[in-house]
Amino acid sequence: MDGILKEDGSYVFTQDPTKIEVKEGAAVGATDKDIVIDTTKAKLELKGATGINAEGANVTVKGNTSISGATGINAANGNVTLNGSTVINGTDAAINAGTGASVTVDGNNSALKIDGSINADSGNITIDSGKATSAIKGDINASNGGSVAINLNEKGSELTGGYNVDVTSSIEMNLANGATWHLTDGEEAAGMSLLRMSKGAADAGLTINGGKTEAEKGFLDMTERTKTLDIAHYSGWETVIYDHEGKGDKVEDYKSGDAVIAKADKGSGVILSTDGSGITMTDKNAVEATLKALAQKVTYKDHAANGENLSGKVQIAEGLTSSSVSKNLGTIHWDENGKGQYDLDSVNWNQIIEGDYETLVMKGVRSAATTSMHS
Repeated sequence: MDGILKEDGSYVFTQDPTKIEVKEGAAVGATDKDIVIDTTKAKLELKGATGINAEGANVTVKGNTSISGATGINAANGNVTLNGSTVINGTDAAINAGTGASVTVDGNNSALKIDGSINADSGNITIDSGKATSAIKGDINASNGGSVAINLNEKGSELTGGYNVDVTSSIEMNLANGATWHLTDGEEAAGMSLLRMSKGAADAGLTINGGKTEAEKGFLDMTERTKTLDIAHYSGWETVIYDHEGKGDKVEDYKSGDAVIAKADKGSGVILSTDGSGITMTDKNAVEATLKALAQKVTYKDHAANGENLSGKVQIAEGLTSSSVSKNLGTIHWDENGKGQYDLDSVNWNQIIEGDYETLVMKGVRSAATTSMHS
């Protein structure tokens, strides 16, 4: 290894890149003594059956790191802390945290790229990209009292995958400022009792925290998920993206699962969005029929006691992507079952302009609606 072993037992690497590759076992393993690595002046590349294994001791890495293996990081009765730009590729799993273990990946405002599942089985995992654009691809699993917290707060940051969480565990997703979670059905983790409503421990289940304001919202892309999105606790603002078949004027036109919110903090809001494909956008009745069907894809279980905590909106955007332009926005209310219901005539047809331009589609809708109202 090209580096310097300091008196305090830490390693400082200066050759860029520094590569550690083993055919068996872990590239970096801590079993009885803590390991501290400083790679701020060089990129550290770790490759093995396991990239980092902390089993009985701790591993701390400061600087840019690339990790690959069947398992990227494995921790049990030991902690792993990474500070800096990080790439993790795990063919079986990107990160595993077992009993008595924690894994913290802090990009320190540098990009993170993680490929592989993230699994907290009794352990704790925190991933924070700060103000950097990052990409995560893999299912998120929490079981047996484990917890996963992921912070994506920058436009362009993306997470793609499903989730599983049992009644004793928690997953916290912080998505704001244009960050997007592309939800999939995922693979159900073996031996897990999935949480279908807010129960068990007070913080158990899936928590989603969006932007503090509507302008700072994140995005939940449901176009590839057929299962229900069960949210035990919700705060802030998110847009939930749905695609549709046909005209989108029937609930059954939306094949993705519903979004079900058990509890919401005061001042929270959710926007349901679909695109204009198959819809006669110059027909006010057709547009409102679509909004009426789309609104029913969200349910707020705590509506009777705290209905005012969560505002609901529906929109038809230019396209399905999170960057799509739209001001074709209506409001919704919660019925006696907590299901979203579109407020008829709640669209302000004279405010379908975004930024400095107006699309032809939006212009057509506004013109038709205005003519209809004048008539």
